[in-house]
Amino acid sequence: MIFTSQQQADMFFKRIFRKIASQASASTKTKNRNNGFVFATTGLEYTNLARRAARTLRLAMPEAKIDLFTDQEISDPVFNQIHPVDRSGPRPKMCSLLNSRFDKTIYLDADIVVLEDLSDVFDLLEIRPMVGALGVSRRRVEMISYMKGIPHGFPLLNGGFVGIKKCKITKDILTDWDHSFHNSPLRKDQPILRGVLFRHKFIPLVLGQEYNLIKLAILDRWGPHNGAVRCLHVRPLHQAPQLSPKKPISLREFVSPKTYERLVRARQNDQSIKTASPVYDLP
Repeated sequence: MIFTSQQQADMFFKRIFRKIASQASASTKTKNRNNGFVFATTGLEYTNLARRAARTLRLAMPEAKIDLFTDQEISDPVFNQIHPVDRSGPRPKMCSLLNSRFDKTIYLDADIVVLEDLSDVFDLLEIRPMVGALGVSRRRVEMISYMKGIPHGFPLLNGGFVGIKKCKITKDILTDWDHSFHNSPLRKDQPILRGVLFRHKFIPLVLGQEYNLIKLAILDRWGPHNGAVRCLHVRPLHQAPQLSPKKPISLREFVSPKTYERLVRARQNDQSIKTASPVYDLP
């Protein structure tokens, strides 16, 4: 093609770039159409905590699809769908991941407080069909006793934040994890998951600590250079007074005013954050 002026060439390429951007946007919307989150709980206490966690997630991601797998007979509009767990006993997370209706699923423990949009994790599942948050208790006895011979450097995932894309390898891993857990005297799912992943010779994409920050004492040293925390894994919520399941979990329930300000400053310094998070406005 021959252009008679620079202006004509600029207009031509602008039309081309707009068309490419439009196609890319349509493709992204198609890929993201069936993404969603699942919580999985047994017992009333954990289920009510999940209802609160889901409301906080809904503030961070208003358009998110959120399902609950539970042994409790409840109705709650915060969830798009509620499914009965098809197996009694602890750790229904494997059941929820195996039976999720979504093409890409992020499982969250009931004590995880989502502070930011997690759409980027769904994007990462296009690169690797399983993602997880790094575990921090690698040297605990139960973490090294389940399977001998695993190289120390092989990652340990925290089972509270697991993302999967539906495919044969993730189905095989989840089925093995579920079967191995329910046939093991060990009541910890993390070392069993590590053993299963090693057995399948599969290393998931491992997320940074800001996606599942479980050692809350680290927040005392969290600076602006660390960037925004995406999720906090707040185990003390299990010992806290039980509040209404219709009340979202607020940061101010479990962090000091000084720590809250640290989180705000870190968020303000994070150039990847483009929009406000209503979670920070909770009283």
